[in-house]
Amino acid sequence: MSLKMISLIRIGLVVLAAVVISECIRETARPTPGAGRPRTGVLTKKLTGQRGKLRIKNKNNLDAVIVLTLPDEPEEALIAVYVRAGDAFMTTGIKSGLYRCYFAFGEDWDSDSKRFTRNASYFRFKKPFDFTRRRRKYSVWTVTLGVDYADETDRYKKLRESEFPNGPLRKSEFPSEPKRSELSCRVIFTTGLTKNDQPVNNLKEISIDEEYIYIYVTWFSISDGEHDYLCKMFDGPGTLVTTGQMSFTAEGGSWNTWTSYKIKKHVDKPGNWTFEIYLDGKKVIEENLAVLSQ
Repeated sequence: MSLKMISLIRIGLVVLAAVVISECIRETARPTPGAGRPRTGVLTKKLTGQRGKLRIKNKNNLDAVIVLTLPDEPEEALIAVYVRAGDAFMTTGIKSGLYRCYFAFGEDWDSDSKRFTRNASYFRFKKPFDFTRRRRKYSVWTVTLGVDYADETDRYKKLRESEFPNGPLRKSEFPSEPKRSELSCRVIFTTGLTKNDQPVNNLKEISIDEEYIYIYVTWFSISDGEHDYLCKMFDGPGTLVTTGQMSFTAEGGSWNTWTSYKIKKHVDKPGNWTFEIYLDGKKVIEENLAVLSQ
């Protein structure tokens, strides 16, 4: 074999090795498809208490997020649901009232900033959704997201990203709770609730002259399905003042329950009040609150 032929073979082997190495580097650097992409389900839920339902069918070739807000507080997402392309999902527990419904499409969900990073588009239905309760029947709204969306129709309006509700698609998202693998809860004592059923304050003590006291419990890592909630309230001397109980259907891993009590300042005794919280017949936590005489 001539020296020229040997040189050509060596050059060919070097080129082949370079191609193989290049392909390996390219394959290693390629991002994992769908990395950080959520499963279809609830992203945020701050609206609970009744049995209204929202059914979503995403027939688009892009993933979608659907958000409900109050008409006069459009910047705050009360419910946010992620629905993958081709999937369907139904969220329940929506209380009666009027809500604005927003939706967005996109690709490459960023789990840190909680937003789509490619091909994102944002819309709002022009007419509000009216969730009502008549006798024992509750509203069920169905949103079917199709394939083609223009800038505006008689049903919806296209938005800028800055017009989309605060929450899962904006960097100024709701504070996230630490991950919990076992059932736990957080208790807040407050004198009232906002329009979207959030505590107006966080009390360390309360005067017996206040009109109401609310025991607001947020459940974490709670299993989906029906649950029974019970709160026992004892005054300073240890007398049972009242009990509050309810049944609810949990969804999405967290849920809010609350009990309210109208203070009888001429009957109830001040002191260190005790509150026992039960779930499904089992005592979960016991909290205390100082009730002052004035």
